[in-house]
Amino acid sequence: ADAVMALFQSSNLGDPVALAAAFRAVNSVRYSPDVNSFDVCRADVIYHASMGDRAKALECASQLADAARIVPDVQLACKGLRNSAEVFSTFGDAARAQSLLHESRSLAHDLEYFAQVAWSDIRLADLCIEDMDFDGAREYVNSAANIVVKHRLLAPVLTLDLNFHSCWVAIGEGDSTSALRAAKAVCRQVDSSHSGTSLWAAIGAKLATFGGKPSKETARDFAILKSSVGSRPFYPNEHLALGALILYSQGHSEFDSTKSFVEAQFQRIEATGRPIWPFITQQLNT
Repeated sequence: ADAVMALFQSSNLGDPVALAAAFRAVNSVRYSPDVNSFDVCRADVIYHASMGDRAKALECASQLADAARIVPDVQLACKGLRNSAEVFSTFGDAARAQSLLHESRSLAHDLEYFAQVAWSDIRLADLCIEDMDFDGAREYVNSAANIVVKHRLLAPVLTLDLNFHSCWVAIGEGDSTSALRAAKAVCRQVDSSHSGTSLWAAIGAKLATFGGKPSKETARDFAILKSSVGSRPFYPNEHLALGALILYSQGHSEFDSTKSFVEAQFQRIEATGRPIWPFITQQLNT
C-alpha cells in the first residue's frame, strides 16, 4: 500500500526515477501471501499508464476492474473502477470508461457511499465535457454538488475537483461569470506550494477565464502550463490544458504561435488512441 502511494505521488510529479523505485518495491513483494492483489493491480495500472505503455496499461486496467469487483472494501472497489475508467478514457476508450463509472456509481449509490457517488458523477461529467455534451456535464456536476452539500462532505480534493469541472462546464456553456467564480475557487485551494497536475489544473482554470491585460504573472503561468504539455505520457487533463492555452491567447499577439504549438501536438495525442477534443479545433478556427 505504501508503494502504491509512492507510485501515485511519483506519477503526479512526473518523476520517473521515483516511479521506477516504487515499482521495484512492488515487485519485491508482489507474490507474498499477505499482499493484497488489489493493491498490486493498482500499482501495475499506475506504473504502466505513467510510462505510456498503452497496451499494458489497458490490460492492467481490465485486471484492476476485475479485482475491484471482488475486493470487500466498497470504497476501494469504487476507486478501483474509477482508476480503470481514467486509463480507458485517457487512452481513447470512452465507452468502456463510461461503463465502469456507471458501475462504480451504482455500487456506491446502492450501498449509500455518498462521497463515492459524487466522485463518479464528477468523472462522468469529465467524459461529457470531452464529448461536448455540456448539458449532460452540468447534470452530473449539479448532482455531485448537491451530494456534497446534503451530506456535508468536506474532503478538499473532492471540492477542488468539483470546482475545476464546474469551471470547464461553465466555459463550455458560455457562462463566463460562473466560470470565473469557479476558477477563483480552484485557485484559492491551490497555492505555490503545489506542483504537478493540481498546479496545472489551477493555472489552466485561471488562464481559461482570464479576461484582463496580460501581465508578467499570466505570462509565467502560460509558460508553466505550456511546458506541461507533452511532459508525461499519461496526462488525463492535457486536453483542458491545451484548451486553456488557446482561450488565453485569443486576441493576443501569441495566438499564432500558440495555434502552431497546439496543432503540433495532434499527431502525438492521436497516437495514444485519444481523439482531439472538438472544443480545441473549434477555438483554433474561431
